[in-house]
Amino acid sequence: MIDVQPGVCDAAERGDVVDAADLHALNLDKADAINRWLTTLGEVRPSTMRGLGADLSDLYAGAIRYQRLLDALLATPQDGRVRASTLLVETTVELRHLAWHIRSCVGKLERLAGGLAPDDEG
Repeated sequence: MIDVQPGVCDAAERGDVVDAADLHALNLDKADAINRWLTTLGEVRPSTMRGLGADLSDLYAGAIRYQRLLDALLATPQDGRVRASTLLVETTVELRHLAWHIRSCVGKLERLAGGLAPDDEG
C-alpha cells in the first residue's frame, strides 16, 4: 500500500498540487528566521547571510513542493497518463531547482561550520 499525505488525493483531482502562495509565504518566513539566526552568530558577512537565507529557505519550501508533487504522482490513477506526465515534468523542474540551491550553499555552509567549530578546539 502506498502512503499518501492527507488531502493530496483531493488536491491532485482538482489539479492544485501546490499552493504557491502558501509556499511563498513559508519561504519568506524561513528566510527571515534563518537570517535572524545567522545574525546572532555575529561574524557572518551580510552577503553570505542573504545568500544562505535565500538558498536554505528555497530548499525548505522546495522540499515541501517536491513531497507534494510526489504524493500527487503516487495518487494519480493508472489511466491518468497526461496528469502523470505533467507531474513528472514539474517534479523534474523542482529537482533541478533544489540541485541549484544545494550547489549554491554547500560550500558556504561548510565554511560557516568550520568557523563555528575550528579544528583546534577539541
